[in-house]
Amino acid sequence: MPPLRLRLRGDCSDQSDTSGACQRGRVLRSKTGADPMSPNEAQAFAFSLATTLMAAIVIFQAGDGTLSVTPASEYDGSASEIVHEIDPFAP
Repeated sequence: MPPLRLRLRGDCSDQSDTSGACQRGRVLRSKTGADPMSPNEAQAFAFSLATTLMAAIVIFQAGDGTLSVTPASEYDGSASEIVHEIDPFAP
């Protein structure tokens, strides 16, 4: 009896495949990157990040149209791309 072998997603080696995905030509790959954030999700994430880090956070629109969140001190893009800024110290 051959030893058991750990199979990873997208693993199409010559070893026997129990799922049949590789024989059908389908390569399973893990999803990379994050799903795009809605404006509500971006706002909630930015507020959570601002209160956790106690730092100003900017919500900006990336070149592909997606929203992203980063500390204001690390943002080096154009000011016109900033959608909103959250400052935990603002009254």
